[in-house]
Amino acid sequence: IWLLHRFFGRNVTQLLLIVISVCCLILQYDGCICRYCGELRYELRFITGRLFEIFPFATMGLLFSENKLVAKMEGKRNVWIIVLGLALAIMLPLKDILFVKPQYTMAYAGLANIIVAPILFLFMYLFPFAKIGDKLKKIIGGIAKYTMGVFLSHWIVGNIFNDVLSKMNRTQYTFTGCIIIFILSWGISFMIAKIPLKHTEQFVS
Repeated sequence: IWLLHRFFGRNVTQLLLIVISVCCLILQYDGCICRYCGELRYELRFITGRLFEIFPFATMGLLFSENKLVAKMEGKRNVWIIVLGLALAIMLPLKDILFVKPQYTMAYAGLANIIVAPILFLFMYLFPFAKIGDKLKKIIGGIAKYTMGVFLSHWIVGNIFNDVLSKMNRTQYTFTGCIIIFILSWGISFMIAKIPLKHTEQFVS
């Protein structure tokens, strides 16, 4: 990206990244990413496959930064919080209904995720956390404390949870299921942190 900026300038670089991101999205729905990356050895399969899936997110982050989008929105922070909050309230529970999902994915594919992610980011960035009460700050801090543990454990917790749902003939990979997996992973991290061994808490917090 630095070389593109150096030789072609910002506008051309942004255009090229958008074109590449659109191509990545097309490949996601075509199934090429999972078809070809899925044949690689396990250690490389998800690294390479998800590189194509997260490229559009990286492009959006660059566009936000270089065009100072967040700074422009801060002037009407309250209005944008309401708009983005309403968008999240609609999109999160209905995104799988409103948008067609790729048949095969490595967790980050699909137009719905590409639309919801920046909305969620902007909402959290603009939200005035400094103005919330001390009790709510403690709750948020308590949840955030074990996010590393959630990250490390959510994969195996999610696999077990979805396996149980499969045996019960229930729908898998839903937003509600995502919340449950987070709660279970957080609970496991909390219990691990309470084990009276040196550095145990640092492992999950």
